[in-house]
Amino acid sequence: MDFECVPSARNQNLLLRLLGDLGRGRTFLLESGRSYHYYGSQLLREEEWRIFLGKCLLMSDFSDDRHIGYQLVDGHCVLLLSSGRLNNVIPMVVAEL
Repeated sequence: MDFECVPSARNQNLLLRLLGDLGRGRTFLLESGRSYHYYGSQLLREEEWRIFLGKCLLMSDFSDDRHIGYQLVDGHCVLLLSSGRLNNVIPMVVAEL
């Protein structure tokens, strides 16, 4: 999941609380310099995936609603993290949930 909030101690703590409520097993919060990203270690069945995306939409102050909408329309998720010319920060795991 891609989030749209600037990295800060406050935002990270709020995200950890919100994401902890999802109960998705072993998951990770990454910081990429400009935002946060959430990865899970387990595949979801289609119904679980739709529920997960719906819950992420409820995090409207943090989640990228357009990104979620495109995922729902396309029927799959793609999230690529990398460093490069526009963002030279290497994404780091900041928490394991």
